[in-house]
Amino acid sequence: DLLLTLDAYLAEDLDRRRTAAALHVHPNTLDYRLKRIVELTGLEPATTTGLQLLAAASVARRLLS
Repeated sequence: DLLLTLDAYLAEDLDRRRTAAALHVHPNTLDYRLKRIVELTGLEPATTTGLQLLAAASVARRLLS
């Protein structure tokens, strides 16, 4: 769920409401998932560096699949 959440968050241009709607989850569920991503990676998608690294990791994961 976390990888799907990250991909959706990036695809929806970091818009919480649209991402939650796209995933068919409550915005609080999305917030929880984003918080878990931060806890597991140490990268904050709300910062430029964190966003760039998370996006690059997402692209690399897709290319290697």
